[in-house]
Amino acid sequence: MISETSAVNHLLKYATINPITKHFYYPFAQHPRFKFFMYDRISRHRTIDQTKVYFKQNPGDSNLSMLDLKKMLNDGSAEQLLRRMTPYSANITGSNAYWFQRRSELESTFEQKKPATVFFTFSYADNHWEDLHRLLPGGFSTDPKKRYLNVLNNPHLVDWYFGIRLNEFLKIVFDGILDCEWRWHRYEWQSRSSIHAHGAARFKNDPGLNELTKKVYVGRLANTELEKGGFTPTRLNELKQLVKDGIDSENKVIIYAETLLSAINPRVYESHASLSEPHPCSIDFTTLNEDEYDKDYEDLVNCVQIHNCRPNGYCKSKKMGKECRFEFPFSILEKSEIV
Repeated sequence: MISETSAVNHLLKYATINPITKHFYYPFAQHPRFKFFMYDRISRHRTIDQTKVYFKQNPGDSNLSMLDLKKMLNDGSAEQLLRRMTPYSANITGSNAYWFQRRSELESTFEQKKPATVFFTFSYADNHWEDLHRLLPGGFSTDPKKRYLNVLNNPHLVDWYFGIRLNEFLKIVFDGILDCEWRWHRYEWQSRSSIHAHGAARFKNDPGLNELTKKVYVGRLANTELEKGGFTPTRLNELKQLVKDGIDSENKVIIYAETLLSAINPRVYESHASLSEPHPCSIDFTTLNEDEYDKDYEDLVNCVQIHNCRPNGYCKSKKMGKECRFEFPFSILEKSEIV
């Protein structure tokens, strides 16, 4: 017997020919409400199933009336009831209990296999990649509006392709080149339904960044204390040693970080608001001549590796009004530093 989840997956992949355009299209995946309706339906059915299992395991709770529940809330005894219920709701994908369980698993990984070396975010220019759009119905179009609509109408293919690219990148670069000890990532979607991933990974050559950065912090506190003066010789020597250890640790962290990641911005003028045409993300690197590499890199860095504050953007702080909550813009630094 096919489960409802498997049936929905089949329907999302169901394709037929559009009589007008003569191209294949996916009617269920393209429908604006179908995936949300089915997600809500499956979640409700899972909740009902888990409720039945819970009452079988806890028959005494099935007889609780509304008055009993209100009384438990008032006298504080409801916490025990919630603790009994949480493991059952953790099986419902997307619930708070489900994500709490995933968080606990990640924290356990940190404790058992040591903390992550890096935190990473991956996203991609789904409206511009020719490789992606060749796989979508109708193929790649030079019209940006058609590409935008094609992405909206085929979210299952866009997400599938992102997953393929991301896993191949992690396998080759993180597992192979960087010799990853463990890694973890999760997918998220923006308000415009664009997929991206957040994750953490630990490399085998991690020099102990946690301990080193603690020494940097302690060294800076010791330096602040030194400025006040008035210490015994013993305490003075202790503070000087802490400052020295902090400086040595900071140099180790920076040297290690720069072996993993470094960035150079050749652009020295402030013109980040305007983008070159065609969009830098839509250019196929394999078609460029060698003398165009530097210009392509400059355009990409100042397009996708920079944060632009918009008048009513999501980065605007609700408390501080028009201030950017990420504290952008930052000035370009000559060398790496620990803030």
